[in-house]
Amino acid sequence: MDLLIEQLLFSISITGPICLLIILGVVFKRIGLINDNFIEVASKLVFKVTLPTMLFLSIVTSEHDFSSAKQFLTFGVIASVTFFLFSYFSVGTLFKKSADRGVIIQARSDPILASLVSLMSPMLTVNEGLL
Repeated sequence: MDLLIEQLLFSISITGPICLLIILGVVFKRIGLINDNFIEVASKLVFKVTLPTMLFLSIVTSEHDFSSAKQFLTFGVIASVTFFLFSYFSVGTLFKKSADRGVIIQARSDPILASLVSLMSPMLTVNEGLL
């Protein structure tokens, strides 16, 4: 029982601040303390300044040894660039509208999303009657 309570308290300590911020945002919006302009400006600030800065600082301050993973990093960089170039040129020939190209190239260049799309494509075509 102590383990269950400990895990529950840990979960609340992680999700609690996020839920509190969401509730505060809804309350502040309803009482007029914040408006749509503030939300737009704050979103731009968070996604263009603070998150990249936080990511950079966490990478810089982490302890890592790139010398032991030199071959793996080299393979990752070469594979990513090759796959992006393949996606860019193959999508460019298959899709003529420029709006479609960017979305498909981005989806295909993200390894996790690309693997999910590749796994789900046969199921979607069979289930939805697309083929």
